[in-house]
Amino acid sequence: NPNIKPEVMNETELGVDGAMFRGRVSFEVSHYDRIIKDLLVNYPLAPSSGLGTQQINGGQMSTRGIEAGLSVVPISTRDVEWTLRTTYQHNVQYIDKLSVPAFAVPGSFGASYGRNRIAVGTRPTYIWGNVPFSCINTTDASGHLVVGTGSDGKPCHRINPGDAAVAGSTVRDSIVADANPLSQTSFLNTLRWKSVSVTALVDWRVA
Repeated sequence: NPNIKPEVMNETELGVDGAMFRGRVSFEVSHYDRIIKDLLVNYPLAPSSGLGTQQINGGQMSTRGIEAGLSVVPISTRDVEWTLRTTYQHNVQYIDKLSVPAFAVPGSFGASYGRNRIAVGTRPTYIWGNVPFSCINTTDASGHLVVGTGSDGKPCHRINPGDAAVAGSTVRDSIVADANPLSQTSFLNTLRWKSVSVTALVDWRVA
C-alpha cells in the first residue's frame, strides 16, 4: 500500500516533584495522556481482488495513567544508610477508532483458553473467552432489552465455576479478565553498611 504512513504517537505529561529535610524525603507525581494515531491494521479485501488483506492506517489507541514515587532515608551516616522507596502506577488503554472489523490479536490463544481482541470502545488488554450463560437476553423490534429466563427460573445470568449446571445453557464469547492490573505498587528497601549493600524488592499488583 503506497499510501501507508508511520504511526504517530503524541504524549502530554504533567507532573510535580519535591524534596525536603535536605533531600531525606522526596516525592514525584505525574499524569500522562498518550495517543497513538494511524495504527497499522489489516483491512479485509474482496475475494475478487485476489488478495486476502491490505495493510492500512486505520486506528487510534489512547493510554492514560498516573505514576507516583516516594523516597525516605531514615538513617544516613558515613557507614550506614537506609533508604525506602515506594512507587505506584496505574494506566488504562482504549481503542478509540478502528477502520476494520473487530479482530483477535494474532498469536493469542483461542476463545477456549482466552485471547485478546481489538474492538472500538474496549481495552486491548481485555482477555476474551468462552463463558457459559443460563440463557441470552435479546432485544425487541424497538431495540429495547428483553430479559430472558433460563431453565432454572432465573433471569439470564453468568454461570461461574462451582455453580450448579443449568439445562439449555449456552456459551458466549465474553470478557473474562483484564491482563493489565488495576495498579502496581513496588516497595524497595536498601540497607548499606560501609561498602556492602543489601536490597529487597516487593511488587504488589491489584488485578
